Amino acid sequence: MKLCEVAKYYIQPNLAMSGTDVIIINKDAFNALPKDLQVLLDLALKERVWKRSHEYIMGEMNALDTMKKKYGVKVVTLPPEDQKKMMKAAMKEWDKVAAKDELAAKGISMLKDYLKKLGYID
Repeated sequence: MKLCEVAKYYIQPNLAMSGTDVIIINKDAFNALPKDLQVLLDLALKERVWKRSHEYIMGEMNALDTMKKKYGVKVVTLPPEDQKKMMKAAMKEWDKVAAKDELAAKGISMLKDYLKKLGYID
């Protein structure tokens, strides 16, 4: 998108997590497979997601290096107190989403558990 030609600051930490792949399988079709094929498919998909995630991370690092060297982009890290304010505001919005229905609540709970494991929230 060449945003680095006009936007000269790159804000850290990353403000959004992104998925690199979406793999959707019909649950009934998966369950109809023999157990050994279910295990193999599950392992193959986990490996695919790991490899693609690694490719994505490396691509992001290379892109940032190019932006800094070729376009003079400066990396700016938000102070910890600002990061906490942003997380607090985001969590208020997540709670609104979680209140909508059981599935949304489950998704928000999974997100919060993941962020706790990463040490981003208490």
